[in-house]
Amino acid sequence: MKMRHDFFVRHLKLLNLIPLFFFALMYYQTGTVLHRAPLFLVAALGVMSGFVSRNMKEHIISSLMLLLACAIGMIGFTYYYYYFIHAADDAPIIGAFVVFVYGIFVMTGFAIGAVIVVVKDRIRKKKENIEAV
Repeated sequence: MKMRHDFFVRHLKLLNLIPLFFFALMYYQTGTVLHRAPLFLVAALGVMSGFVSRNMKEHIISSLMLLLACAIGMIGFTYYYYYFIHAADDAPIIGAFVVFVYGIFVMTGFAIGAVIVVVKDRIRKKKENIEAV
């Protein structure tokens, strides 16, 4: 059972790659690039990373993967939008703004997840100290 749980947790971090394609999906669903649902999804993925990670190193790597997925996904979608949908002059500026907004949400999720990782680590150390005595 432990091996199955580790396999699930290891692949759960791959959910951080969702932002690579959800910008295009949300644009075609709603007609807008900046929508509430992906913002909450990004924040939830950052917090979930704190619950899933065993230590701070895993949490930092997972959060950086989420940040890079958001940036690369939005840059790719901006490129696609500018060259294939509508060559407006403000498309790259709006794309950069949206990357900035998602970056703020990822960093907020990272901070909350970091607090969760620290609390989990302290609880684990207290349990080890109690068992050692």
